[in-house]
Amino acid sequence: MPTDFVEALVEIARRKNIPQRELVSLVKEALSLAYRRRYGTPADVEVEVDWKKKEALVFVRKTVVEEVENTHTQVSLADARQTDPDAVIGDIFMDQIEPEELGRIAAQTAKQVVLQKVREIERDHVFGEYHQKLHQLVTGEIQRRDDRGNIFVNLGGTEAILPRREQVETERYRFADKMRFLVLEAKQDARTAQVILSRTHPDLVRRLLELEIPEIVEGIVEIVALARRAGLRTKVAVRSRDPRVDPVGACIGSRGARASAVSSEVRGERVEIVRWSASPTELLENSLSPARVQSVALDDATHSARIIVPDDQLSLAIGKAGHNVQLAVKLTGWNIDLLSAAQATAGEAGHLFESAAEEQPAAEGSEPPIAAPSIPSRNE
Repeated sequence: MPTDFVEALVEIARRKNIPQRELVSLVKEALSLAYRRRYGTPADVEVEVDWKKKEALVFVRKTVVEEVENTHTQVSLADARQTDPDAVIGDIFMDQIEPEELGRIAAQTAKQVVLQKVREIERDHVFGEYHQKLHQLVTGEIQRRDDRGNIFVNLGGTEAILPRREQVETERYRFADKMRFLVLEAKQDARTAQVILSRTHPDLVRRLLELEIPEIVEGIVEIVALARRAGLRTKVAVRSRDPRVDPVGACIGSRGARASAVSSEVRGERVEIVRWSASPTELLENSLSPARVQSVALDDATHSARIIVPDDQLSLAIGKAGHNVQLAVKLTGWNIDLLSAAQATAGEAGHLFESAAEEQPAAEGSEPPIAAPSIPSRNE
């Protein structure tokens, strides 16, 4: 078999991460098919590959007989003894053949079979590997952007897709940038396997926190709830299973190092850690941090809370474009009727924020989304 063909197999095995034994099996299957198409009869083909020497030998398994009736499955005793003097009737004789004997069309068929099977193996490997990594972190390098705004990411031998809907509007995705992504989905069809990534999913921040904070991995600190506005702000409610460990302090780290590391990974998105509480009142107060809360009145029937804050704290409690209070709603699961002390005294209606508010358009006057720029080419 030509050396360049074996070199191609070696490269495929390395680049596609396909075991060499699987490639040998593919070559055997392909040559068997080529032999059958060339001569119109099936053959028992064996392939021996020396990966170091980059050599491959092709044999057809034949039975030693006195008188040959089928040249494709039998060999005469006289011919067999030219290679093996000890051959006897009934022995299995490995008759070496040259690829040229199969002909150009048959060789092309063999090549197509190998390539098709390689694609199938690669598809199965990619799906199997990334299906096990669903909602886990992977590191990839930005490669290109298509005309629909989807970004293609090199995960090291596998090209994944970051759909436009999973991109953060405030982030810049530039060629060759390395980033962490969340594996959102792995799917396959008859031809290919596809890995879908996300930069917007809340679990991206959750996994980054686990990466930076050993106490979470060890089970000492638990993330009870997490609410995110991708690219802008995330609130995380945590609690400790060890009374000696402060969950908020453990997550923030010395001089805020741990929370800052997570924030850097999400390109400066604000990550706030608050203390979880089984008391709805205390939890609601914590969730509106950094604003101070004056009083909380709960209505269990409507699962809503009437929260009063000092006059100078109302805008802080609401947050830019309502992000702070909307995240509090999402984090706690309570609808929030937010009032300043002056409004409460005057009997005015407050600002009602419900769980559906998270899906509503930004308030008037808020900053418009920043469109992600195109990825420059290598020559730019």
